[in-house]
Amino acid sequence: MKLKELKTVMLALLCAALIPAVSWALEAYPDVGYGRVDGYSAVGRRSGEFLSIPVSARSVGLGDAYTAVVDDISAIYYNPAGLAFLSKTEFQFTLVSLPADVRYNYAAAAVPLADGQWVVGGFYGMLSMDPIEETTLLLPNGTGNQVDVYSQVLGGAVAYNFSDRFSVGISVKHVYEDYWGVNAQAVAFDLGTNYHTEFLGRDFKLGLAILNLGTDLKFTGSRLQTIVDPAEIPQEQEQSGYVNRDPRPQRELEYRTYGYTLPTVFKIGASMVMASSERASWLVGLDLMQPNNVPVSWALGTEVSAIFSEDLTGAFRFGWRVQTDQDEDNLGGSDLYGGGTSARGLSFGGGLHRNFSMFNLGFDYAYRNMGHLSANQFFGFKVGF
Repeated sequence: MKLKELKTVMLALLCAALIPAVSWALEAYPDVGYGRVDGYSAVGRRSGEFLSIPVSARSVGLGDAYTAVVDDISAIYYNPAGLAFLSKTEFQFTLVSLPADVRYNYAAAAVPLADGQWVVGGFYGMLSMDPIEETTLLLPNGTGNQVDVYSQVLGGAVAYNFSDRFSVGISVKHVYEDYWGVNAQAVAFDLGTNYHTEFLGRDFKLGLAILNLGTDLKFTGSRLQTIVDPAEIPQEQEQSGYVNRDPRPQRELEYRTYGYTLPTVFKIGASMVMASSERASWLVGLDLMQPNNVPVSWALGTEVSAIFSEDLTGAFRFGWRVQTDQDEDNLGGSDLYGGGTSARGLSFGGGLHRNFSMFNLGFDYAYRNMGHLSANQFFGFKVGF
């Protein structure tokens, strides 16, 4: 066995050995130490949930069964090791339409270096909505002030090819949220591996990824500060000594906030080309996901792609992500188009890819059922040089 092959096997075995430890660390219902009652769900106890919004229409069309499938610029978000498949510079732009007129805009770029052995990239995403007018009990028709909220993430990634079958990747990101003068920030990492080989004579890939592993988000800001009369300061705060003991008749006080974890998730994915010919291929992907707030969920997706001409290819996708963040037994409804929950997580979509003389252009679309939250749509654009 060659030295490079030996390194590949050793790294694969190391990643496999880490699976039980990571799975244990990401318990379905972690005791975060803030008085959670045993047996209750941990849903709603994380910050930075916008980091869980998919940024690839292809991924959504596959039901998010994408950890092992991803082989383009969107790997910078789903599994940084997948960036190693890039053979040319790529750019990605994604527009996500969410309920309540909320939108998420995402952009990324990556470039291969050293004959493709290294790939580096960067990304930026922003979740926002139009400003709304402030209202109060005394001024229910509005105060004239505009309330603005947004969340954003900025980061970079690098992937390395150990061999033609095994790659690893890592990304670092800065997370920031601002709610009208109350803000929080954190630093997080994504780690991933990808191994591809043949099984039963078919192309087979295995991917592992840990996403959003980082510091907690704890909110601070001017709107958490207030001025109170000493007589209004609760006795327990006086005894704790965290307020300013200035002899002035009025004192400054800042409300205390807790920090909450990011939406960390451990994913194992596998994909296999079930059938192929010179003009078409059929791909199936499967993901098992262990978030840090709900039990294990899984996703299954399939893609049929076809070559229409020398420069034009297309694909149709169908997928279903089984989610475990709500009690389905106590929620009724079966409207396929969003009124109920029976089709929640169902998705489908497609895409076209066109090669030009100087560059190539790809467009992807996906629709995902959101149950009681209706549905959302994803539009993705990709450019390669």
